[in-house]
This record gives sequence, C-alpha cells and structure tokens, in this order.
Amino acid sequence: MKIYLFAFLTFTSFNLIYGQDSLNGLYVGVEQKYWTEKNGKKIIWKDDERPKHIWYSLSSLKLKGDSVFLDQSPVSIYKTDTVFSASDGGFFYYSGTFTKKGPSISINLTEISCDYCGQLMKKDSTGKMIKVKRTKQYSGRLTDEGIVINGFLFKLSQSNQMLISENPSMFLKAPQ
Repeated sequence: MKIYLFAFLTFTSFNLIYGQDSLNGLYVGVEQKYWTEKNGKKIIWKDDERPKHIWYSLSSLKLKGDSVFLDQSPVSIYKTDTVFSASDGGFFYYSGTFTKKGPSISINLTEISCDYCGQLMKKDSTGKMIKVKRTKQYSGRLTDEGIVINGFLFKLSQSNQMLISENPSMFLKAPQ
C-alpha cells in the first residue's frame, strides 16, 4: 500500500510541477496590428475613420493538453472606446502546439483559415501559384493573472466556448 501511495504522490507532484494540464482553458487578449516596412520599422495600423483608434486582433487562445487554438477578430480601440468590425483586418483561425518550461511558454501556430483576408501566394517549382499558410510563433510568460504575450495580458476566461479553430468544419464552408 505504501508503494502505491508513494507512486501516486510522485506522479501527481510531477504532473503538477511539469504538466500542462493546469494551463487548460480559454485566454482572451489582444494583439496589436501593424505592418513592417522594408527597413524593418513597424508601423502601427490606425483606424482611418477614427484617427485616435488603433487596430488590434481580439484574440481567443485556447490551451488544451499540448494543443493550442487561436481565433482572431478585428477590433479598433481608443482608451475605453471599442469598435468591432465586420471585415476590417480579417478573421484569422490558427491551430498548433505549445510547450511550457517554468514560467515560459512557447506557442507555434499555423493558419487553418481566414475570412476577409488577402491570401499570400507563391510560385511552386512548376510555376503554379500556391497559397502560403501564415504561421505565428509566440514566446510568453505565465503570471498569476494569465499569460503575457508581446507585452499584452491574455486573461483566463471562465467561458468554455468552442472556438472555430477547434473544429473548423463545423463553422466554415469548404473552399469551392
């Protein structure tokens, strides 16, 4: 009996310290939208109709086991004034994996779909144009409040809503 108790406590402690189960959940935050000039300078994307507003992607990031899902929708923000868009900036859907090491988290994502987005294209070896999948890599820091990514806090939500990126076939039309 003692050996079983020891094994159980060891496994439980190992899982709590090194496991990723404790991170499971939906985290909500924003990612600032910008473009990069040829010289590497980042230009913040401002709202043409509301010059004080800045465009962000309202980001729902779900961690599940070692999988991660990200749904992003455009939102324009100035102080406490928030404007949601029906198309400006596009709606991006990503899936991927994450790893955790101490208070650090690394997230690797690949685009699975995008609505109202320009498509990146390149020529393959035969000269045929093919779609280039967007990828994202984030390095974050775990805090008592949530996950800090690129200086923005993603707070743990109490919602257990299913994201489009978790099951795209349920929500998105197949390309024709």
